[in-house]
Amino acid sequence: MVTALVFVGEMSAQTRNVDAGGRIFSLGQPPLRHWQIGLGAGAYLRGNLNDVLVRGSGGVYYAPFNPVAKIAELGFETYLGARGNRADAGVRTIFQVPYLSAGIGADYSLTERRVDMMITAHTPVRRGGILTRGTMLRIDWYPTLGHSFTIGVTAPVGDRLAGRNRPIQDYAVVSHDYYLPDGVVTTTPALNAAIDSLAESAEWMRREIVPYLDQDGHNAAVAVARTQRYLAELQAHLAIRGADDETRFFHRQLRRVFAIAAEDSAAGDVLARRARTDILEEILLPYDRLLGRKKRHDTLREYAMGARGRFSRWVAASRIVPASRTDMVMRAFQRVTELLDEPFSLAATAVRPPARGVRRTTRTERLAGARDRNAIDQPQSSFLCDQSAVSLGIAPDDP
Repeated sequence: MVTALVFVGEMSAQTRNVDAGGRIFSLGQPPLRHWQIGLGAGAYLRGNLNDVLVRGSGGVYYAPFNPVAKIAELGFETYLGARGNRADAGVRTIFQVPYLSAGIGADYSLTERRVDMMITAHTPVRRGGILTRGTMLRIDWYPTLGHSFTIGVTAPVGDRLAGRNRPIQDYAVVSHDYYLPDGVVTTTPALNAAIDSLAESAEWMRREIVPYLDQDGHNAAVAVARTQRYLAELQAHLAIRGADDETRFFHRQLRRVFAIAAEDSAAGDVLARRARTDILEEILLPYDRLLGRKKRHDTLREYAMGARGRFSRWVAASRIVPASRTDMVMRAFQRVTELLDEPFSLAATAVRPPARGVRRTTRTERLAGARDRNAIDQPQSSFLCDQSAVSLGIAPDDP
């Protein structure tokens, strides 16, 4: 029976996931009839008896009204098992309210030749099912049999959508817990200066694309003053370089970073173009698939590792830079991917202002905390981070 429960729960597990190229199909309407099997064990407590009760059951349920509303179902079940050292068998008729996950019915024992009232309740315990997809924990209670009871598991039969209409987790794990390399330190002053300029441009792009206007304060006057100061700084910078010009400047600096790392301007243009492609396909697009979902370990580090691996393979195969400069080019690329995570993290923390009376953290403190946070980010934060990261990572080549 246990094998049957697992088999039934996994019958449709061969369906390919949409992310892996599977087809999208309509869920349709819930069926009017559905079948299920179950296995339970408990205690038979009638009179002076105290026997172990084991039952395997199977039955069909019918919804006389709209099954979407889940207001009523009529069920008929048969069971077979053992009570102590005696065989046990019977039939049941059940009226249940699926919305409440509970019902009441009559149990007729074929071995005892008597009818008893039963109260039943079921729950999946967790999203998708307690053991496999669609399986549920079920408790049957017999108040007229000395409060006898059984506790077991039920599984759907022939319902390929049971437990599959939602993912088991209601959040996405962006980066998993395993070793991640520490940030690199470049050794060329010119490259350090170029990367610093790139980082400053990335920060201004974040502020222009995701302006933070929800300033906190002890009262409205403080919040308004902080907002005015923030907007004044933004307007002063926009007077020097607008949003479009900032994006172009960022990508010019990106080419300059790789040109310095490779000691070749022509190679720098090719490296920057390839870097944008790998960042788009390995970091931005995979992350944007999670738009609107709650997230844990919400950082781009794991995606960045994949991008660095792809970029390093291309650099080694293309031989566009001499072997003596390959390490410097890879350090530059790693630093660029880290720059993507910094405005991303700042945008995430910006939409979660500190509580009233709490000191506002500095930029360095927010970066350190955001990188290591293990909290669930809300969809609004994810949306802002998506927009900021996309703008930093992809843009047409400038003339």
